[in-house]
Amino acid sequence: GRPQLGLKSYRTNVDQITYGKDFNLVVRLENAGQYTAYNVQATFSSADLTPLENGGLRIVGNIDANTSADAGQKMRVTNQLYGKASIAVDVTVSYYDAAGASYSEKLTLTLPVASSNAVYMTATPTGVKRSQLVITSYESDVQPLEPGAQFSLGLTVQNMGNATAKGV
Repeated sequence: GRPQLGLKSYRTNVDQITYGKDFNLVVRLENAGQYTAYNVQATFSSADLTPLENGGLRIVGNIDANTSADAGQKMRVTNQLYGKASIAVDVTVSYYDAAGASYSEKLTLTLPVASSNAVYMTATPTGVKRSQLVITSYESDVQPLEPGAQFSLGLTVQNMGNATAKGV
C-alpha cells in the first residue's frame, strides 16, 4: 500500500475566464491510497495563465488516507482568448510516503473561457498620394570610366508614383 493522490474536483470563483481578469482556481485532492501522503505540493502552470502571489507553488501539507484537501491558486489570464473555448492548466502534485519515497501526479484541467463576440474597428486602407522617382537609365560620355577622369553623367528619371514630384 501507499498514498495515492488524485483529483476529486476543481472550481473557480468565476463562471468563465476573461482576458486580463484575476480569478481563483481551487483543486480538491483526494488520497485514495491506504497511507498518509506527506509534504503534498501542487504546482500550477499554463501557457495562457500566470500564477499570482506564490509563483504557482501551493504547499498543501499532509493528507491522510481516505480524506481530501484543497489547494487554491490565484491566476491571471495573460494571452488573448479570441477563438478559444477553453484553456488548459497543468497541476503537478508531488508528495512522499512515511518511508520517504516520492510520488508525482500530473493533472490537466480544462477551464471554460468567455466567448468574444465583440466587434472591433479595423483600419481601412486608403490610397496614399506620393511621388516615387525611379532612374530608368543612365549614360556617361567616357567609356570606360577610370579613376580621376572627368565625365558627364546623363540620367533618365521617371515618376512612377501617383502624385506630382516637386523640388527635384
